[in-house]
Amino acid sequence: GLYVYGDRIGVTASTSRFPWLARLLAAFGRQAHPNFAFTSIQVNVNYAARPHVDRNNLGQSQIIGLGDYTGGELWVHDDVGQVPLTLDEDIKQEALYRSGTMWRGSEIDIRGKWLEFTGNRLHYTRAFDGTRYSLVYYTCDRYAIATPEVR
Repeated sequence: GLYVYGDRIGVTASTSRFPWLARLLAAFGRQAHPNFAFTSIQVNVNYAARPHVDRNNLGQSQIIGLGDYTGGELWVHDDVGQVPLTLDEDIKQEALYRSGTMWRGSEIDIRGKWLEFTGNRLHYTRAFDGTRYSLVYYTCDRYAIATPEVR
């Protein structure tokens, strides 16, 4: 898929090395959500993301959890959510999310279930046991200025 790192925009090495896998994962996402546009797919294996904000994402993201695991819910910032989170550290380049501040959110079970969420809001992975895979489909915010070869 497409990546953005600093002022660089390109195609990931994994996409170039495993084009058949990239096509398979893209078809999997399109089958579930044919009207959801994306430029990139993040594949996570046994990864519990710390609280963060996806600064380079444009619009909504789609995520699904796969594997034999318990726990691993996605916590997402939600002003009417019932699950509090007090940040242990500042979220880089996000003035809103500072260490010591408390936020409300919702924990959503994504195991075998698709979820559309806003990655530009605070989110993280809850602790889990077992083997957990997650696929995140999203659009890089600078895809429109990528060269035609990259697109």
